[in-house]
Amino acid sequence: MLLFAKKFEPKPTPIRMNRCNIGSSVVKEDINDYKNIWLNLENKQLRFIDGDWIEVSKKGEQASSDDNLAKLTKSVKSLENENKLNEVKLDILLDLLTENLVQRM
Repeated sequence: MLLFAKKFEPKPTPIRMNRCNIGSSVVKEDINDYKNIWLNLENKQLRFIDGDWIEVSKKGEQASSDDNLAKLTKSVKSLENENKLNEVKLDILLDLLTENLVQRM
């Protein structure tokens, strides 16, 4: 006698004849609405572009002096850090080279 018979086997799911959403309209979202994020303050209008808030003048042009300065300082800092790292790597390679030359003599 089987202890676990067909009682515990899963039953096959019935096939659906009709789809549930045939009568409803297709929901279409405009992704560009989510890409353009604006923030209006009393005397400033800011726009979120590439992870940074950029001040926009009333004509629609970007107020470039402060924003460009901030971007340039970020890039200068990253380039300085990369330069320091490359100098350390060069020093290590020169030390290894001199050590190798001393061992050969």
